Amino acid sequence: MKNRIILCTVLLISVLTITVFASSFTIKISIKSSTSTSIELGKTLNLVVSFTNIGGDGIGAIVGKLEYDKNVFEKVSTDDINACSGWNSVAYNDIDGNDMEGSFTTERASGDIIKTDNELMEITLKVKDDATIGSTVVKITRN
Repeated sequence: MKNRIILCTVLLISVLTITVFASSFTIKISIKSSTSTSIELGKTLNLVVSFTNIGGDGIGAIVGKLEYDKNVFEKVSTDDINACSGWNSVAYNDIDGNDMEGSFTTERASGDIIKTDNELMEITLKVKDDATIGSTVVKITRN
């Protein structure tokens, strides 16, 4: 029987934008191309971060913080985060021990504002070979 980590929760968290426009929205994190919420030790998990329920004047830029259990997943680096179509590269702080570790920021590549559901970025997480079997949470919070 293979050991598995159960990824039971990916949270929906509102994040503040850094644009001058007033806007409300929800951040959704989903597992890319999978209906399963479990993953084997040592394997990778690809997540898609997207905006839903966008209100107000829309979104042109965003700042936030990625939070995950470092006992379960290997350290996330800049190379593990890729902007989705229409977004500039995601600036991600992967410096150990820094208060801003896990922080990210990006803006629309063309300077436009989105007002409909939209994918922001993809994150690749690798489960550690020696992670404890159980559940874990990955979330995006305000920076």
